[in-house]
Amino acid sequence: MIRKDDVVLRLNTLGYDPDDGDELTLEMSMRGTEEYIKNYCNINKIPHRLYSTAVDMCCGTFLKTKYSIGALEDYDIKGALVNVTEGDVSVSYGKGLSGDELFNMLIDKLTDKEGLLVCCRKLSW
Repeated sequence: MIRKDDVVLRLNTLGYDPDDGDELTLEMSMRGTEEYIKNYCNINKIPHRLYSTAVDMCCGTFLKTKYSIGALEDYDIKGALVNVTEGDVSVSYGKGLSGDELFNMLIDKLTDKEGLLVCCRKLSW
């Protein structure tokens, strides 16, 4: 089961701070992601090795839902995606791209995980 605290922590690293009004959308994103993974892989429980993938997919679904209803007006996508700094290394992405293009890149990165899900997929007879 996907833990809400983990999803909120991941959203914080992406530059979004959920509030009380996001509770239902967050819960539905978590349930939908779990159901998707279980159905795609034909399993009853999300394995530990797919947990971080599930959290990322949940965050992508949540942000996409919020964006589609126009509730991400204050979200700074460029701060979340353009510059990544770890230690002495700094990398910049997406120079010259619009906010919508950057947002779509982020959502694709978070939700396009079928390649990782395949490793836990089981055949159903």
